[in-house]
Amino acid sequence: MQFLQVQTQTGKMKLEYLRRREEREEKEMFQRREMERIKLEREAAEFEHSKQSANIKQKADRAIVSTFVSSWSEKKLDFVDQELLTNSNVDNSVKHAASEFLKRLFTTD
Repeated sequence: MQFLQVQTQTGKMKLEYLRRREEREEKEMFQRREMERIKLEREAAEFEHSKQSANIKQKADRAIVSTFVSSWSEKKLDFVDQELLTNSNVDNSVKHAASEFLKRLFTTD
């Protein structure tokens, strides 16, 4: 009789242990999934942020280059106007070549 009671008690203890282990494993699995979800959300947000930063940097670089080219073109044009095209000592073929160069420069921009 006492043997049956000990066996019953041992079975109950094993069952309780298995139930607790299963609960713990489910809880750990839920936590792992939650951590993975948070990690994926963070990576997506970081990717989006880096993508936006790259786009902003690219736009800024384009604006800087555009401003530089415009400024450079205006200065070169002023130089050509003042120094080359208005100088009566410069040969007409040089004036024509300079004006053709400027036309090509401005049509490619």
